[in-house]
Amino acid sequence: MKQNRQSKVVAILALCVSVVGLTLGFAAFSNTLTISSSATVKPDQKDFKIVAYGIEDQSQELTSRLSDPELYTSSTISKPYTNNEFTATDAKIESTVSESGSTQITITNLKPTFKNPGDSVSYYFMLKNEGQYDAYLALDNFKFSSQGKTCEPVVKEGESIATDSLVQEACKEINLDAQIYRDGASLMSIYSTNIPDVYLSKYADDEYNGIAILEVSIIYQKNSTRADGDFTITLPDLNMEFLTIPVVE
Repeated sequence: MKQNRQSKVVAILALCVSVVGLTLGFAAFSNTLTISSSATVKPDQKDFKIVAYGIEDQSQELTSRLSDPELYTSSTISKPYTNNEFTATDAKIESTVSESGSTQITITNLKPTFKNPGDSVSYYFMLKNEGQYDAYLALDNFKFSSQGKTCEPVVKEGESIATDSLVQEACKEINLDAQIYRDGASLMSIYSTNIPDVYLSKYADDEYNGIAILEVSIIYQKNSTRADGDFTITLPDLNMEFLTIPVVE
């Protein structure tokens, strides 16, 4: 009887020890899985990268190849495509990263020299997301205005070859257009209103969803005032800012 009672005491002590051991073990296990709510993850700005590329080989056929990444080989310039025999400068591409981490792409040196009404020139660029974050371009971050354009007669041998007053009248009718395309469909234009942000997914996800095509056109309307000589149009810079989140109005 006494031995049986001792066995029960030993069993109860063993049970108590087991319960205490499990409690301590669970506490240790719970502590191991605790994640502090104050932990901070700071993205590296190098992981947010939007790049613009231009066309440096004017012999390339554009009609069916605008979405082909292999067409865009330069990160610094893009050659002009003209519909008639006149000159236009190479567009320059500049890219900077702001202190807030957004990417600013600027297109400069848009400067054709027109001869006749009906002349037009277009520049093409590929906007490519090469980073680890999705990118958004809102209409408010797509700035290009005809208000800043200037026109000057071409000077040869120290003299203007066109009457300045006629050049200035023709200048008023020089139209600018800038549009962003994907798969032939327009996503955004400088004349668009109330449209969603242009979205470029992480390039690794989908090659063609990670790129878009920018077309910039300068047009001397067919029925415009005719200047009596060649004149050069200098266009304002085109600025684009890409962010990691949509712009909320």
